[in-house]
Amino acid sequence: MNILEGKIVIKTLKINLKSLLNIVIIAMFMMQLMVFRWLGIADTINDLLFGLLLLNIFVNYRNYAVPSLLVSIALFIIYPFFNLLLLGGTMGFALRNLYRLLRTLLIILYVCNLLKYNRSLVFKLLRKGFLLFNLYFLINIPVLILQIQGHYRLAGYHISLAGITYMPDLISGTFGMYGTPVLALYSVFLILYNFMYMQIWCDKKYKMFLLLYDGFVLIFSCWVSAQNDNKGFYLMLMLFVVCYYIAGSEGKLSKNYSIIKQLRNLLGISMVIVIVGAVAYFAYTYVDMIRENIDLIIDKFSEGYNDPDHVKGSGERIGMIMFGLSDPFHSIFGYGLGLYLNRADTLGFVHFGQADFGSYLCLGGLLYLFFLFSTAYFSFARNYKRFTFPLLMVLCFIILSIYTQPFYNSSSMICSVLLYALCTVRYYEFSKSAIEHKLYTFLVKE
Repeated sequence: MNILEGKIVIKTLKINLKSLLNIVIIAMFMMQLMVFRWLGIADTINDLLFGLLLLNIFVNYRNYAVPSLLVSIALFIIYPFFNLLLLGGTMGFALRNLYRLLRTLLIILYVCNLLKYNRSLVFKLLRKGFLLFNLYFLINIPVLILQIQGHYRLAGYHISLAGITYMPDLISGTFGMYGTPVLALYSVFLILYNFMYMQIWCDKKYKMFLLLYDGFVLIFSCWVSAQNDNKGFYLMLMLFVVCYYIAGSEGKLSKNYSIIKQLRNLLGISMVIVIVGAVAYFAYTYVDMIRENIDLIIDKFSEGYNDPDHVKGSGERIGMIMFGLSDPFHSIFGYGLGLYLNRADTLGFVHFGQADFGSYLCLGGLLYLFFLFSTAYFSFARNYKRFTFPLLMVLCFIILSIYTQPFYNSSSMICSVLLYALCTVRYYEFSKSAIEHKLYTFLVKE
């Protein structure tokens, strides 16, 4: 074997190892979401995923060498130690708080990098994963019905009901204990995914059937969200429907920045927002189930806003934010990443940690959140020519983090980046880049 042949063999081996690593990581994402959390071994798998994602960054280090991204990551990692020096505490607490967010932040970095340099793998997963995604949802239907009827132990393997005071939190299918936010995010993903699949890959003769089936998924998800008091589902659905449409408009603008094109797309976006708003208004006005849930959201918001020191339950999400913003110093630096952990009963909140924004505002302040969302923004921006959609996606993640734990809970983050991937596929569907990068075959039926 000559030197040239040896180099080719080594290069091929490296490519195969990288491909194998991607397959293992994606498979573990799916298993974490669909199986491991229900089995109660999510933390162990998170540690394994963290190691695999670090390995991926190491073997693909050139792909991650983006100055803005590197600076934001460095500031995010350095800040907890600065916070420790400023406010005191223990190194162990500071490292645990950093690790909890870093391991899900790596999921964003990985998926955004994959969409930048290996889009065909993501597109192939979405095109070939139709049965997987939908069969998993169908399996959850009888489980959810049984849970609604009182079979709460189905929420997780060997779970204990001791100490659980609000049983609707266990109406979460096979997404694990307190997995209702993950169920909501997955339901939103599946509704949009089926719609995208119908548009791009479905045979014409099956389009109507798939549309009717997707309508069933929507209605069933709305019904279940009323049974398990999962009010965030309705908000997430509206937000990501708008994001999905805007992503397509961004793809069109990436081909042509003329004033007429921009105005036409702006008009289209405005119409979608108006339509979504009108549907939401009529649903609130005429559907008792939805009106009761929205009224409850308003009541909980008012409780947290007006009385943050004594609020309990869902209102603590807003209560923690008001508490964190109660004075200038703690608003900026928090109460100490080295002094407190993201767990129940911290700083007087019984359900501290149920939502990321309020929790990490209290622990690390606005500076910590700024570094966190800046890193997310520079990751999202790698796949878009303009700043508008990545900024919109960051706004969605902020809203998500006020409602639930996209950065603390890896299953929530996996669902969130799947939604981002859908929007990015929608973007490339209308973008010249799809053809330039020879991805056209992955965007049409073979």
